[in-house]
Amino acid sequence: MLGWAIPYAPKFKPFTCVKKRESIGRFFSYFWVPTAGSRQLMRLGAEARAHGVLERIDCPVLHLHSPSDRAASPSAAQKAFDRIGSKAKRQVWLANSDHVLFWDCDAEQAKSEILGFLLSYEGPSRME
Repeated sequence: MLGWAIPYAPKFKPFTCVKKRESIGRFFSYFWVPTAGSRQLMRLGAEARAHGVLERIDCPVLHLHSPSDRAASPSAAQKAFDRIGSKAKRQVWLANSDHVLFWDCDAEQAKSEILGFLLSYEGPSRME
């Protein structure tokens, strides 16, 4: 609400959001969060919650999430996933991680799921 007067807010250490303690300090994370970005994130969430928006998505979707994510609500993510209209959608819950999946305990599984998802959809050749 005060973004017009406060352009940045401090990002506290607990918000690094990983279970794998040896990863803390190894990945880049800003010390400050731009309030304009936070406002935009709230606007985007409101747009996604609007009737019919997620239901119109018809492309393949892969959703990776952790049930213990402290930064992005798992229950809200589940509700959003359920509303996606695509027939080709897949959801994977990574139980041993928090929000920063690529630096947490399930990083290799996350990478494998993404690679498998991308390789399962053949698009037009780049040579055409």
